Amino acid sequence: MKTRSEGEQSERDRMKQAMDALRNLPPERMISAMPVIVSYTATIGAVEHYKRGEEHVFIVRRMAGDRDSGYRWDSRPLNAHGVRDEFLSVMDWSGAYDFLTNTGTFSPLDDTITWPQFQRWQEFARLIAEHSRLARAMQEGDWKGECAEVLKALTGNYPNSLFRPEPYSPHEVESLERQKQHHPEIIPMLQESERHQEELRRSLLLWFRRPPGEACSIEWFPKRQEDADAIIPKLGRGGAMIEFLLPREALRPAFLIRPFCTLQAIAAAIYADYSNGVDYRTCEFCHKLFPVGAQKTKRFCNQSKCKNAAHSREVRKKRREQEAQLQRKVRRSAAGKRGRASLEGKKGK
Repeated sequence: MKTRSEGEQSERDRMKQAMDALRNLPPERMISAMPVIVSYTATIGAVEHYKRGEEHVFIVRRMAGDRDSGYRWDSRPLNAHGVRDEFLSVMDWSGAYDFLTNTGTFSPLDDTITWPQFQRWQEFARLIAEHSRLARAMQEGDWKGECAEVLKALTGNYPNSLFRPEPYSPHEVESLERQKQHHPEIIPMLQESERHQEELRRSLLLWFRRPPGEACSIEWFPKRQEDADAIIPKLGRGGAMIEFLLPREALRPAFLIRPFCTLQAIAAAIYADYSNGVDYRTCEFCHKLFPVGAQKTKRFCNQSKCKNAAHSREVRKKRREQEAQLQRKVRRSAAGKRGRASLEGKKGK
């Protein structure tokens, strides 16, 4: 793994070289605006739930069944944007169980996830989607608080407090120490496993900044649906390539992202929206994310209860302002009367 200084240097050099190349780009090499597509096929097996003390724990199996009955799983294409919205709307552990059951492999890190870990990923994704908050923290140099921890995680170069490995229980620590004493040959394997898990965690967090190159490609797609229907059977033939089946003017390029687990799909959906200029904000009433659109100062989402709350707040605010203005007038009037009475009293003397 690169050190922090090496990572910062390589990022700076990479962007400088890319900007230099952009300045020297011939105008005929420009690609027109293209859609960003997230193609996610979930591998759905089985989810087990149990309680560890007061904590809810889920085990997401990549396959259902057992050795006797046979293993099975379901491959299901899912809308990544819908998966993200459903993920952020989960409110309790039972909702998390339903979500995990329907969306397949959650993370490349571990089959086990607790309800507090699930909530931590929700807050992480919510802050990433609300790009303006992170941008404000970075521009102001604010390296404290939750926004700072998210920014550290996105760089891949700084330690952060968000997703540290869960500590072992005293019983697990004791068992592990006994195994090391009796089988010292496993120590290098355990150390390698820890390094591998840390690299997986770092790679997963970087998905939320931008998907890795190996998961992205620019692909050709037919402009017309009738052309797409006609060439699908032909693409089943060995060696068939779409750019040789249709003329160039019948094709358009698209940026394709292929995630392999639920968290990657959520990250890709957030990235796709940001690429298309969609900005999100947290509703001040229901605390859910909503697309801001053209109204950059909008503070409430379009749900009727939230719009009603916004209207009620505005009415109360205006009422308070009117009452305060009336009180100021009353105070000024009373002060004027006292002043005139005092002046008349002095004249009488």
